[in-house]
Amino acid sequence: MVKKGFSLVEALIVMLVLSIFFAFGARTITIQQKPRREHNTHGYYECYKTETGWNQRYVINGIDEDETILESGICNFERRPNINMFWLQARVGGIDGNYYTIAEPNVNDNFSISFENNLLEVINNDITSIIQPVDNYGDTQFSNYLLSTYRNSNIYNNGNIRDGVIISW
Repeated sequence: MVKKGFSLVEALIVMLVLSIFFAFGARTITIQQKPRREHNTHGYYECYKTETGWNQRYVINGIDEDETILESGICNFERRPNINMFWLQARVGGIDGNYYTIAEPNVNDNFSISFENNLLEVINNDITSIIQPVDNYGDTQFSNYLLSTYRNSNIYNNGNIRDGVIISW
């Protein structure tokens, strides 16, 4: 005899498997999705002195932006979206000059950086802050920091450290 359909038992087994599938799937289907978190960009800004003057550039998520030649020795850092904190490292005044390192937890505005008389000045909303140099920090420490973190930095310059500032986030 040729069978032309499903038996009641076969239909019940199929219905049981489908009901188990939908029972577990219903929770996943009805749960509201959490909003996606904004992705924080990572990168650095550097402003450095060359033989011909001052240059600046941004490197964001490993991609170099165009280098800009500055008309003066004032570097202009433009805050990027989603930056909440930055780390600043600088060398001013050559190999016997001053070294600076600061961390700033609240970056809300753009600011400028000036190098006058081997001092590092940060200018924000017409307020000038003179950053104090760090003791016991020299070319070796600065070079090791740049080599380990920013090997392609134009301040590192293949081990020939240039005066300048690097701001990372």
